[in-house]
Amino acid sequence: MSKQYINEYRADLDRLRAYTGSRRESVLREAFKDLLKRWGKSQDLLLVAEHDMITPMKTRINVDGALLQTPPVCRP
Repeated sequence: MSKQYINEYRADLDRLRAYTGSRRESVLREAFKDLLKRWGKSQDLLLVAEHDMITPMKTRINVDGALLQTPPVCRP
């Protein structure tokens, strides 16, 4: 992951803390989500929040987010 993305993430955290005065995860997770989106896009990955998955044991789980490969663009 590039230093630029990390620096932007830290700046986003600083802004959120300055505006809200909060250090709660529920407030700060948006900055982390933005970091994952930026990096994922650079790798042709898409961040899907609240993603349902089936485990190898056939159990359904819901993860906070997953970076998925973007499908090829289909053109008619």
